[in-house]
This record gives sequence, C-alpha cells and structure tokens, in this order.
Amino acid sequence: MENELKPCPFCGGDAIIDYGMGINKYWVLCDNEKCGLRPMTDAYANKSVAKKVWNRRATDERAD
Repeated sequence: MENELKPCPFCGGDAIIDYGMGINKYWVLCDNEKCGLRPMTDAYANKSVAKKVWNRRATDERAD
C-alpha cells in the first residue's frame, strides 16, 4: 500500500506522521521511545512527500 509507512530502519518500530500547526508542515518519525536514534525526516509542506522520504531506503547491494 502506497500510504503505508515502513518501520524504523534502526529499531523496527512503528513510524508516525506528525504535523506542526505553527509551521504548517509534515514530518515522519519513529514512534518507539526506546529507539536509540528516533530518526525523523525534515519538515515538508506535502504529506505524501514526507512519507516518500521516510520510506526511501538504501539498497543492500554493494558495488564491486
């Protein structure tokens, strides 16, 4: 599903999308309070862009 958020790449916890009323922007962050890193995206004016940025992952393939 395109609207689904991938889990945190560090702890595997759930991710949530948040909205800042004062700045009128969206960002995605790890919702696990025990995550050692609790990563989050930058703030974006568009919710779908914030989701797309969060769901982007580096590949496991290495260039030889």
